[in-house]
Amino acid sequence: MNEAPPPLGRIITFYSYKGGTGRSMALANVAWILASMGRRVLAIDWDLEAPGLHRYFRPFLIDEELTATEGLMDFVDRYANEAIRPLAEGERADPDWFLPFTDFSDYVVSINFPSFRSGGKIDLLPAGKVLRRGSKVPFPEPQTVATVPQFVSLPELVSLKLDSWSTSPLSRLKDKADVVELIKHRNLPRDLAVAPAVRQLYEELWDGLKTEA
Repeated sequence: MNEAPPPLGRIITFYSYKGGTGRSMALANVAWILASMGRRVLAIDWDLEAPGLHRYFRPFLIDEELTATEGLMDFVDRYANEAIRPLAEGERADPDWFLPFTDFSDYVVSINFPSFRSGGKIDLLPAGKVLRRGSKVPFPEPQTVATVPQFVSLPELVSLKLDSWSTSPLSRLKDKADVVELIKHRNLPRDLAVAPAVRQLYEELWDGLKTEA
């Protein structure tokens, strides 16, 4: 009697057209819960403008800030470069040329947490290398390792996004836009308990929005 083939994986997408809605936080926590139940999870960061999913797994990554880790953008770039590569003289086009470039396993990093239930595991396909130098607001790390989700507070999230934008204002403009959306749609107060390093930035942004209103 033939054994039944293993079930296919299920794809779950966390999407919102607005920034600052907690997509990455929700994805990270759901991935953790599933792995704690013995499931194998592949988390993919599709936010190519302001990637941040890796921050929720930072204590369990070898390259915590992903400054030397390639990811989704590098995978796609490698595929695109091969697709437009001109054929050498006498070279014949291979109809299956793309097959070696569909394997993204070299770009996946493992979350190093040994206490998941048997069979449980999280792998991460990050968006790509992250340049994050000169940051003034440290990313909050859990004081204890637990199997239950540990959330980042709203003031901490706003502080991290403002700090990210201030250190790379052109490439991280989406982080500023996320904070704008949070202020407007959650009616955040001017005296929100953000980190001292970004207090002035937050107040200037808040004042500017109120002036435009």
